[in-house]
Amino acid sequence: MNNRRLVRNRKWLGFLLTVAALGLIVVVGFAVNRWRVNNSVISKVIIDANPSIQLNVNSKDKVLSGQALNDDGEKVIGDMNLKNIDLDVVLNALLGSMLQNGYLSDMQNAILVSVENDDVERATQLQAKLTKAIEQILNNKHFESVVFGQAVRENQNIKELSSQYNISKGKAELINDLIKQDNRLNFEELAQLSVHEIALIMESKGIEASEVTKIGNTSKKAYISKEQAKAIAYTHAKVDGSMVRSEEIEFDTDDGIILYEIEFMVGTTEYDYEIHAITGEVIKYNKEVKTDSINKDNSTIGKTSFIGKEKAKAAALTHSKVGEHQITKIEIDFDNEFNNAVYEIEFETDDVEYEYLIDAITGEVLEYERNESNNSGSDKEANSNSNMGKEYIGKDKAKSIALNHAGVDEVDLKEYEVELDKDDNRVKYEIEFETSKTEYEYEIDAYTGEVLKSESEDRDRPAYNKNQPIATESPMNYISEDKIKEIVFQHAGVDAAKVKDLEIELDGSYDNDDIAIYEIDFEVGKLEYEYEVNAITGSIIKSKVEADE
Repeated sequence: MNNRRLVRNRKWLGFLLTVAALGLIVVVGFAVNRWRVNNSVISKVIIDANPSIQLNVNSKDKVLSGQALNDDGEKVIGDMNLKNIDLDVVLNALLGSMLQNGYLSDMQNAILVSVENDDVERATQLQAKLTKAIEQILNNKHFESVVFGQAVRENQNIKELSSQYNISKGKAELINDLIKQDNRLNFEELAQLSVHEIALIMESKGIEASEVTKIGNTSKKAYISKEQAKAIAYTHAKVDGSMVRSEEIEFDTDDGIILYEIEFMVGTTEYDYEIHAITGEVIKYNKEVKTDSINKDNSTIGKTSFIGKEKAKAAALTHSKVGEHQITKIEIDFDNEFNNAVYEIEFETDDVEYEYLIDAITGEVLEYERNESNNSGSDKEANSNSNMGKEYIGKDKAKSIALNHAGVDEVDLKEYEVELDKDDNRVKYEIEFETSKTEYEYEIDAYTGEVLKSESEDRDRPAYNKNQPIATESPMNYISEDKIKEIVFQHAGVDAAKVKDLEIELDGSYDNDDIAIYEIDFEVGKLEYEYEVNAITGSIIKSKVEADE
């Protein structure tokens, strides 16, 4: 009897041990699985503006780790601890730091979020969620943004391009997608640009990346308008805008510089221009006669006959509104220099001298000049840039050009003055206006609308502690000269390699507002730049750019 009971007890004990072992296995398995879920990287989230940052995220959208992919990314992260923090909290902190450090602004407002996941559907869902979340976070900070989103896959080619050009895989994926849409684009050129600048080129060329979503509009406040760029090109080419045909203009890039690429025709001549999109500087230009062939006897071009001297004279007289009976002297010559067939016409009345270039095929007026001959040449009115007979653009148009260039809405104006003036035979509008924070001064060409001079000064400067010695006791508080150069060159949109006559001086007088400032002067091409920058914060207090006459 006792033996049977002992056997039953042993069997029951064995059963309990088996159940306990299975329970332990289940508990351990559950714990291991939970650990894997919490500590396994499921998605890689890449944030690009100019800074590039990668976040490694688990299945519960918690950040396991984060890393900066470039120097700007290091500055954004700073001393943040990103480990085991909810993704939305991390995004909020990173976007706030980008705004604070000037990587996102009303002039550079684009950001790209890329999500890499083996599960494409999950990557797409997370990307859509993050795109909306970023837009909402920035809206809550009263910032108008444009947010691009894309789901990406592991791709060896993209990985190699990312490494080669030292950019994130997200940015490499975007550029690669754009080049598929327009093979005229160059990967190396685009890799040098910020996401904002890439977005401008996308919009200008009408490119819609196949795998990229977009929310918002790209700011153009940092750039001159298309109309201003065209006016600069026409003035440089010495052509009348009313004679231009077959015009094309779009944003492009050259050696990391954003520019306007302009193509237009006047008569049989084709002009190609590259205009710096921030300064308006003419970077490159070319003109070419598009006639197929010109016979040696100058009688025909292809199958098209020249209009003849009489029709050329009639075109010049009609344009100048001079009757033939008023002419006291006239000379007409045919010129085929550089295969650009023209009639050169010079004629005089009692008090005016005229010079004209007439297209020998179309009869179009290419250039003209009118000089008053009764005032000893002191008040000659040279009009080779087609100012003769043209009206001023008007104060309202000049005002619009100045406000657009400054990125200021009319509703924000506190004071405004405009005056028509003439200086060195150039008629211009002198415009002064203020917002609550900034004072502006502009000079606008009264004929073309070209911005001749622009200057701004911050009225709401952050105060600096005047009891703190400026350079002896706490020099580490001041931004380095290298950083100051980086700030002003980026703001001016210039290549550091092209800068000459650079001068940087730390002003120890705190100016008039108890502020320590750097004063920076430099030249690029024919443009002179002057800056005042807060020595502590790096904020631009005053900027000025002016053509060297």
